[in-house]
Amino acid sequence: GEPSVRTASDGSFSLSGNVAGASFVAQTDETTVDTSSGEILDNVTLKAPAGASVVTPATTIMKEAGITKEEVASVLGLPDGVDATTFNPYSPEVDPVVALAVEKVSQQVMTTVNAIASAVEGAGGSKADAFSAALETVVEVVKERAEAVKEDPTIAKATVDFSDAAEIEAVTEKLSAKIAEKGIASREDFDAVKADLSTAVKNVNAAIEEVTDLTSEASMAAFAVVTELNEQVKAATEAKGDPAVQITMTDAEEVSKAKDIKSAEIKEKIDSMKSELAILESQINEKSNEKSNEKSNEKL
Repeated sequence: GEPSVRTASDGSFSLSGNVAGASFVAQTDETTVDTSSGEILDNVTLKAPAGASVVTPATTIMKEAGITKEEVASVLGLPDGVDATTFNPYSPEVDPVVALAVEKVSQQVMTTVNAIASAVEGAGGSKADAFSAALETVVEVVKERAEAVKEDPTIAKATVDFSDAAEIEAVTEKLSAKIAEKGIASREDFDAVKADLSTAVKNVNAAIEEVTDLTSEASMAAFAVVTELNEQVKAATEAKGDPAVQITMTDAEEVSKAKDIKSAEIKEKIDSMKSELAILESQINEKSNEKSNEKSNEKL
């Protein structure tokens, strides 16, 4: 079979053997932690073409849409000079301003994919079918925009803005048709939440757009809010119109509240880790001092 390996905690990996010309597939599971948010990132499949040194939402779109790195950078609105096949926003060597812009796009793409996949799952689709259909839909939207730009480089909307309501509505409309075409879930149940889904995704992506760094608790919280969005979307779709179960993130204020809660949770985790490290360091120092004293006594 194809060679496979579990990555290290930072996402790095090493494969032995002849892998020249091979493309890459990264599959997450219930043990995968998204270091940008601290959240579990389950059931996500990302891909990269041969020659890539990173596997990201942008490389996935490249691979699935069959478009070039220049085209994906242009349509996603990545900063000038960014090579999607090699750029790692968390590398200490990259420009932090450029890194921030690239990571925000990645987060917005995955927020869109995972949220609409949650709706498909809530409408009766399997996890695998839901994610596949959601990703396929976003890939098609980007590919169509790339083709439109190729035909007319002067078109008004040369990029896909995932914080724009009209763009998200176009995605959910396309996914609705795909659900009917593939028969993977109830189109009726999906369509019942489609409007609220589009608004909520737009709101969360707008909050991501406001992020100003990649390391603060507030930034991690903005990236983490999608977890709650996914839960709300799935529950509301499964509820089949029950007014007691709503996608509350249709209200931007609810996104802000969720972000504040996540920020407090992240701060608590970080403080707890710091406290544990301080205790561990103290214990190490104590043992070191004990050994030093023992050696001093031996000399005496």
